[in-house]
Amino acid sequence: MPVSLREWLPEDHLCADAGMVKVGVIAIDGTKVHANASQHSNRDYEQIAREILAEAAETDRVEDELYGDKRGDELPPQLATADGRGRSAVRSEWRLITATHNLLKLHKHQIAAAGA
Repeated sequence: MPVSLREWLPEDHLCADAGMVKVGVIAIDGTKVHANASQHSNRDYEQIAREILAEAAETDRVEDELYGDKRGDELPPQLATADGRGRSAVRSEWRLITATHNLLKLHKHQIAAAGA
């Protein structure tokens, strides 16, 4: 069966190569879990909102200590300049050209094998 370029070299791998994202696995299986909460432990919306806001404030405080003025969405150092972005784009383009060439060779061999 032919392999598509999308399956063979997805763009998330190009983004990972550029340092823009981390590639990982997130799996959600849809398992339902039975819960038996006490009526005495129920909270109203205002209490839940206060807890969420307190947790968010604490998270902000900790992150401010760790990262200072950085926002967290800064570009990786190699993409911070126009020159760096240009070099990264050229590398990505060559990876795509190479992948396309290899994929075409694979298809050519598959067609030849099917005709034999």
